[in-house]
Amino acid sequence: MPVPLELRRRLAPLVLPVRVRIRSGPNEGCWWSLASGRYLKGNIEQARMRLLEHLLHEGDACWDVGAHHGYVALHASRCVGSTGTVHAFEPSPYNLIYLRKHLDWNARDNVHLMPLAVSAEDGTARLEESGSSRAFTLAASGVEVETASVPSLLGARELPSPDVLKVDVEGAEADVVEAAAHHLGSACVALVAIHSMANYTRVTAAFREAGFTVHDSAGTRRLREVETREWGEDPDVLAVGPDAEEPGREILEILDQL
Repeated sequence: MPVPLELRRRLAPLVLPVRVRIRSGPNEGCWWSLASGRYLKGNIEQARMRLLEHLLHEGDACWDVGAHHGYVALHASRCVGSTGTVHAFEPSPYNLIYLRKHLDWNARDNVHLMPLAVSAEDGTARLEESGSSRAFTLAASGVEVETASVPSLLGARELPSPDVLKVDVEGAEADVVEAAAHHLGSACVALVAIHSMANYTRVTAAFREAGFTVHDSAGTRRLREVETREWGEDPDVLAVGPDAEEPGREILEILDQL
């Protein structure tokens, strides 16, 4: 039975500083907080992690939008190597406690923490939690967080344009993609977690208008046939820029496992 978020928060200060090594998987050997224990076996989201390993290359710039506790960011850090960069975007103050710990413990100098939400404009927004450490969404109430637009991230903040964009923002993916798609490089590849049919429609339309080719995962194809607004799952779509290499057989096979 999952432990309620409020109880985990009360217990977290006791076990947050306790670090143990992830036992297997792409982040095997990395230090991780015992308070975020579901990742310690190393078997979380295995297909998604293998897909990212195929998409990322030495020297790439990766944007991890919705970095949570840093599991993907640590893996991406290894994939892009010392000549690449990972920008980990996470607005939740609660998740940032874990993310900072994990990046610090593992000395990932090529990962740059961005404590903000990617949005249509610069400013602030309210972030509301709903049931788990992953379920934080922009809302009318909640804690105030900083927001930044993609043009300002690429311009005033001088971030490198991402070669690979990963988005998992608990239902806000359509807002992020609509704000970002036309500002991404033509060789960019994006992996986006989708949480509803409405978001699927908006995300795929925004990418196609920007010249991207969209590939559905098996989970996305299955849920598109379900007549419900909210999917209760977060299958992926892969969007490939007009000048990016089209996905090969191995990538398409992994998409069929997602």
